[in-house]
Amino acid sequence: MSAMTQTQSVSQALCIKIENDNFFIAVCCRSDGCYMLINGNTNRIHVYGSSGELLQTNFGNRLLNKRFNTPTLITELPNSRVAVFDSHSKKILKLSFSEDLVDTYNIGLATYCLSANRYGHMVMAHQKSKTEREISIRSSENGYIIHTISIPRTVRGVVESPIYSIYNNQDSNIVALDPLSCKILVMNLNGAILSQIGREGFRLGEMENPRSLCLDAQNQIIVADTKNNRIVRFHSGNSNRSEVLLQEVYRPLAVAFDACDQLVVMTAKCLMIFNYKSSVIPTAPPMY
Repeated sequence: MSAMTQTQSVSQALCIKIENDNFFIAVCCRSDGCYMLINGNTNRIHVYGSSGELLQTNFGNRLLNKRFNTPTLITELPNSRVAVFDSHSKKILKLSFSEDLVDTYNIGLATYCLSANRYGHMVMAHQKSKTEREISIRSSENGYIIHTISIPRTVRGVVESPIYSIYNNQDSNIVALDPLSCKILVMNLNGAILSQIGREGFRLGEMENPRSLCLDAQNQIIVADTKNNRIVRFHSGNSNRSEVLLQEVYRPLAVAFDACDQLVVMTAKCLMIFNYKSSVIPTAPPMY
């Protein structure tokens, strides 16, 4: 495999690796500088310090019993809390950084992404049926539904895949990533599509099975372009304005920004942290 290449917008600062048959499936960047990662082999949550040191290998383990034994999603909530989605029970466990169980919320739906918006509310995407997907915004205080959005069909004649990554941008719109159509959907809270960014392929402005997105301070969209083994950056309103930030990143699964505004890239076997510059993206030539 070729060595990873990067643009001037990023420079690698840290790499955390996992050994043997273990593999990462989700990451949470905490406001205290720590990184929480779910080990998909052991179903345990690892906690790493800001310098990459391993602090814990079994965060919340005493609470993960036969009913809560398959954590798949994790995000930080206000007041030093984290929300962990358990795919077996389809519930969310709200835990403190000190591992106390604060609350449990019954979701009852297959859930493929979990994040928190700037108001501290939980934002989730659910697969209700083979053809019906929904985004829910829930209070982090009591788990009550604040708002739901039905996701429109985006691929003619094809059953859509789940939405694998979702964000609230600075305008309170929903930015969702659909890996099957290889599109980024920007929607308002009424579910109306404001723009669709990207398409299937390997050129600039294109993606193959993308799995995760995040937004930088300029509202630009960073995407883990998984099958193309790269990290790309899109202007929020125009897929012809894009650039490749990192190449030869084998199967990136998640991207995020940490407490120091560093770009975090997770693969199954490692977590990479990069210094990041939110520079203006050059306009790509037209794609024919």
